[in-house]
Amino acid sequence: MSDRRLVLLDDRLVGISRMTRWRIEQEPDFPTPIIIRGRKYYDDSELTAWEESRRRVTHKRRTAEAAPNALPDNETTPPR
Repeated sequence: MSDRRLVLLDDRLVGISRMTRWRIEQEPDFPTPIIIRGRKYYDDSELTAWEESRRRVTHKRRTAEAAPNALPDNETTPPR
């Protein structure tokens, strides 16, 4: 028996429109659904991993926007 917990996307992402849900589902790194009787279910652990990866990307983007003059990780001196 599998320990997989399947959830509906509507139960995880409450309050989003159908169009927003569709856009999220089209992202290349979004988990593949498991279709049962015409309904899309997702592995709960895969959704959690996707959410975490999305938070990391958003955090990096916000950090870069907050400090536009900050040096990239691979540079030690500012450009002249």
